[in-house]
Amino acid sequence: MSYQVFISASTKDSELAQDLTYRLQEAGAKVVSREKTEGTPMSLDPHLMKADEVVVLLTDHSVNSQWVLLEMGAAWGQRKRLTPVVVDLEDRELPPVVRAMSYVKYGDLRKYISALEDRLREQSHVPRGKAKAQPKKKAEAAASERHSLVTGNA
Repeated sequence: MSYQVFISASTKDSELAQDLTYRLQEAGAKVVSREKTEGTPMSLDPHLMKADEVVVLLTDHSVNSQWVLLEMGAAWGQRKRLTPVVVDLEDRELPPVVRAMSYVKYGDLRKYISALEDRLREQSHVPRGKAKAQPKKKAEAAASERHSLVTGNA
């Protein structure tokens, strides 16, 4: 069974969510999420319930979203690994519950992804250093380019 990561994000952050999805898939995780629209009934996504880990993409679009709060609460209640990924927000702009957690700044995703790769290796019982080798410099350059395009910091 593959390690599943559920991404909770605002529909207004679809480009960021796509970049995050790509980066997590490159690390070897199966990534799932749900498109949320105005007409979608407020209910928990079965993908979230089956996921091993939940990543919440927090931006100015999603930081006060009831969807995000619902999915964070569901992940916390299910005792899932919950990682907020913060994009262009100051600590004071985050809800108190997020400030009390360990969160990842979008620019520091490499550290989070490295830890995720370790969890994936542990799950598959592959000794450290034996996982699929990635051409690091090329992958990092592509990720940096995607981040610049998405955030407008070219």
